[in-house]
Amino acid sequence: MVSIAARAAKRQGKPLVMMVMSNVEMTDRVLGGRRLTGKLYSGLAKLMVAQEVSCAKNARRVYAYSKLLAERHRHCRGRVTLMQDPLLSEKEFFMRADTCQSEEVRLLRVAWIQPLKGLEYLLQAQAMLLDHGYRVRLEIVGRERTANYQRELEEQARQLRVRDSVEFSGWIPYDRIHEAYIRSDIQVISSLTEGTPRCIAEGAARGLPLVSTKAGGGADVLVHEVNALLVEPAEPRAMAEAIERLIDDGQMRREIIGNGYAFARQATFETLGNRFLDELSEIARETR
Repeated sequence: MVSIAARAAKRQGKPLVMMVMSNVEMTDRVLGGRRLTGKLYSGLAKLMVAQEVSCAKNARRVYAYSKLLAERHRHCRGRVTLMQDPLLSEKEFFMRADTCQSEEVRLLRVAWIQPLKGLEYLLQAQAMLLDHGYRVRLEIVGRERTANYQRELEEQARQLRVRDSVEFSGWIPYDRIHEAYIRSDIQVISSLTEGTPRCIAEGAARGLPLVSTKAGGGADVLVHEVNALLVEPAEPRAMAEAIERLIDDGQMRREIIGNGYAFARQATFETLGNRFLDELSEIARETR
């Protein structure tokens, strides 16, 4: 479809704008497939990336959702811009000065239930926190995208003896997702690979301090110890230690909450949405 649209734009003399949101070479089927099927999907992914790059060469603007994707399109004849989604309105912000004020600390993970989200490492971090004497409850919000993966996670939770402190809430509609953020104390992103997760801004707009892996676009837009604590992917001990820091260090937690609000305001319809419309309008005016 991208190649059809690119050819049509060129044929009609209209400007082409592309939004490159994720890396097709980093999917469960490519990374987690069996030997033969993994190679097959890897080959198909390379062909799709080559097609993507070819189409983007003549684009007036490429919006890339991570520095890796921006670098892929550095030879584009137009401008390459790092991009987030305009996600929410300033009216949706929930203001609070602090979290972690109850005896039990509620951790939140919002993600598709699939291996690339690193949920098994989050369960291991949960076990470490409980072993260290912290009263923590983990809520995982999301729909299963890989067959039987949630069952595997539930079994792992039982083996780690954390099943009673882990809640799989399923998918929550967007008009109710704010309830999950508001009832939580800390958001955790455990992904092994990512674009720029929308839950970063969604959580920050509700006053949730964040622990995130340095995966994909998250590492491009987040600053360690400013608006999040960043850890390496697949490192449950580092993740547990970062969560402990947020629980124990109230001053750092409150600073991250405040800086998170500032970050979220840059991803609102009022700010980012209007800037995006202005840029598209400028491109349209230049081609008249």
